[in-house]
Amino acid sequence: MQSHTVEKLALMVAFVATGMLILKKAETAGWKKFASADGRFTVMMPDHPHEERRLITINGVQLESRTFSADHRDANYTVAYVDGPATLSADASEKMFDEQRRALVQGDESRMLSAEKIMIGGYPGHKYQVRIDEHLQADEQVLLVRRRFYSLLVLHDPGSQEPAVNRFFDSFTLQSRE
Repeated sequence: MQSHTVEKLALMVAFVATGMLILKKAETAGWKKFASADGRFTVMMPDHPHEERRLITINGVQLESRTFSADHRDANYTVAYVDGPATLSADASEKMFDEQRRALVQGDESRMLSAEKIMIGGYPGHKYQVRIDEHLQADEQVLLVRRRFYSLLVLHDPGSQEPAVNRFFDSFTLQSRE
């Protein structure tokens, strides 16, 4: 009788594990590696991204930003970058990260769910989670590579996209100059 219960339990565990594997495969279906030669990065995206170029002015200097974004399951995945006029010092880099943080929380630090320093490919960055409102969360990683500033941003329903957000962030790789 006891071995029958163990067999049922083992069968149930196997069934649940198989179901989870099928769900995980379904979640990743359609995701493809996207490479930007000019941006010198690759990242997994849920769909082929839409590209946008925009001129922005920072401290009186006009710069071109490039943005690549794709929507998937009520979330938006974006990689953006802009080249600054010069490589920043460590202090200037931290000020830039602080400005990005202030912009993300829109002046309300109570929106910040988490913030941490990170390193990607040996370059400094920051990772933020911000509650925009009760229906929207922003997860962002910002990275400074010499004079290039990268932003990886996911806008999504709070708590609903964590595996996909991690897949997106974890897949980002820098490509060396050739």
